[in-house]
Amino acid sequence: MSTESDGPAVHEAVRTLLLLMPRLVGRAKRLPVPPALQGLDLAPRHLALLAHLEYDGPTSVNELAARLEVAPTTVSLMVSDLS
Repeated sequence: MSTESDGPAVHEAVRTLLLLMPRLVGRAKRLPVPPALQGLDLAPRHLALLAHLEYDGPTSVNELAARLEVAPTTVSLMVSDLS
């Protein structure tokens, strides 16, 4: 539960994360694609979709769309890319 005294600490943590994010993304982009995935031509949008399915299990297109904050038609297209 958050209190008023937690405010500055939370704001500082968010600020720190926002400043670190570009560095983290830059490093992640330099990581090699695992050999098992190299032939699959995956884009970042596919990885987010696959991560939700891996951790949360089977779910509907509408639920995935809500989690990914995209339209259900976008999720349908992403799934189609993978089939």
